[in-house]
Amino acid sequence: MTEGLALALVVGIVVSMPVGPTATLCIRQSFAHGMTAGMLTAMGAAVPDAVYAAAGIVGSRIPQQMFAAHRAPLHWVAGIALAAFGLYLLRAPVRDVSAPQSTGAGASTLSSFLASLMLSLPNPGSAIVAAAIFSAVAVAPPANVGAVCLATFAGTIVWWLCVTGLIARVRRGATTNALRWVDRACAAVMLGAGALSIATAWTWRG
Repeated sequence: MTEGLALALVVGIVVSMPVGPTATLCIRQSFAHGMTAGMLTAMGAAVPDAVYAAAGIVGSRIPQQMFAAHRAPLHWVAGIALAAFGLYLLRAPVRDVSAPQSTGAGASTLSSFLASLMLSLPNPGSAIVAAAIFSAVAVAPPANVGAVCLATFAGTIVWWLCVTGLIARVRRGATTNALRWVDRACAAVMLGAGALSIATAWTWRG
């Protein structure tokens, strides 16, 4: 039981490591608004990742079946949201990272939490990765699904604490011009991922 939960913690770290649109959003918010904003954004991605990974560990195919039943609408919503945020980053004024936290930062952080949550929902790949890791090391999954989910969630949080903490240190010496380039890079990732998501939804329109 303890060995399985420890491995679930590792799974949480592994499924959080790939750099995609949600990870890009977490990094950008950490750079623009600080570690707390980055962590709250990361938690939006961590929730579905933990659920999908726990399902993969215990052998449940319910998340994949639910995703298959609604995959086109989920990809449409995610694609439009990604494209809209990418365009926003291209047009938004660059915030001075040395300036005090603005009063609107809380709303921005909440929006980022919800955005990362929505962007992670159409991605049940965490279940496949988690199942593969457990099979590879031949560890029996714990019977308590809730404990597995919490352990996986803790793993994602550990990863993002490390990432956002590192960004917070780098951010102290960053310039406004550096943030401008961060926004441009994030916008490119968001627009590309949005276009891919919409194209995927279009192929499944029937």
